[in-house]
Amino acid sequence: MAAIINNEGIPYSRSNAGTSQSLFNKKLGYKQLPALNGRRNIVDFNYGEFIFYGRMNMLNIPVVLRDPRNLMRFKRSIDPTTPLSALSFVVRVFNEMALEFDKAMASTQISSNQKYLSNLKVYRAYESPWLKYQEYKSAYFRQLSKKFHQLPQEQKFRDMKQFLNYLTQYLKGPATTVPFTYSSFIKSRFCSVMSTGLALEIADIDYSNDQEKIRHFIHSDNWAYYLNACNSYGFMIDKQYPFRLVADINSTVMKNLARAQVRGGGYSLFDTAYVGAVKIYLQNILQDLIELYNLSTDEYYVETTMCPNGILKRRLKRTPRYTMRTIFEAIDVSDILVFYMTTRINEQKPQMDIYDRQNLIKDCLSLYHEGDLSLGLMVFETIVSSTLDKMGSFAYYKEYLRELLAEAERRGTLEDLVIGPAPHATLAGGGY
Repeated sequence: MAAIINNEGIPYSRSNAGTSQSLFNKKLGYKQLPALNGRRNIVDFNYGEFIFYGRMNMLNIPVVLRDPRNLMRFKRSIDPTTPLSALSFVVRVFNEMALEFDKAMASTQISSNQKYLSNLKVYRAYESPWLKYQEYKSAYFRQLSKKFHQLPQEQKFRDMKQFLNYLTQYLKGPATTVPFTYSSFIKSRFCSVMSTGLALEIADIDYSNDQEKIRHFIHSDNWAYYLNACNSYGFMIDKQYPFRLVADINSTVMKNLARAQVRGGGYSLFDTAYVGAVKIYLQNILQDLIELYNLSTDEYYVETTMCPNGILKRRLKRTPRYTMRTIFEAIDVSDILVFYMTTRINEQKPQMDIYDRQNLIKDCLSLYHEGDLSLGLMVFETIVSSTLDKMGSFAYYKEYLRELLAEAERRGTLEDLVIGPAPHATLAGGGY
């Protein structure tokens, strides 16, 4: 099949092969296609406010789906034996749009022989961010443990406290590009809008193959109908991948159905159908640290002592092992919170002034000691996740969020907003 070329005679890319300059020119030509510009519902999800669409709430806090029971399976999955899913209102709206395509084919309003844009099928949809994080974390932990085993004998970890201190310092290096915490993973390149329950794909085209995108979508006889149908049914089209549809939660059709299905439409959806990733992560952080510690430590370490006669004495000592029951014999909740907050700052705001870092962590710990860990975490995540360079006042955020929580309690929606353990709960469980 002949290659599709742009106005300058340059063929659009089929893959990521080639020189950087060549790929840049080809990709630029694709992005500048008139068919992909000037339409409100064709969106570049690699730019501006859409980069983290569905992965942050209105406070900029990383969020994930609250309850998998809000998902629904697509009847039009390409492989019926492994049905795909999305949020129930997204599935229902897509089903209606697909039926509209069926009617249009039956009335010869649109072509019936298009590979992807005649009889709509779903090729990819919701992917659990937690499962993706588990796969990512397993590989990352193996890399970390390999490095830690190579440490000289005098640096070997003797207990969890020493390990946690070393890990905190070590993670400063790769933190911005290789996230450690679940919260930062959600906002990283390792996670996408496909983990939000708001997106689906109706083709199995390679993401780097602009030739196929143009041939089967932009040059399709049904392209114009597709654009209008998506706009009518509240779907945005990903500019880079025109076969990817993303629910516009602020569109009338999505908003109305979401209110009926998941108790929230528009941006309030991120309070009712989603939960702060930190809440999920803090339920598992102790187990993660125990796992990484056990992977990274030897069964024995060498203890060196100086005898009164000046002779160095070395002896093997068994490295302690920990369980969920014994972990707090070595560290306490404050240690875990300091580790989490320090790592999150290194991941999200590595340039934050040391004075601001220390004060932020100290103020959030104060709220924990006052029995309000949830408020402390909300303030912390709001400040650290903010896309603004200048950090806002802790006192301002604390009072603002305290009022927000009070109003939610009056409305009976407090549970929707709380992102951490309930007041007076510990990380050992019982408050989730």
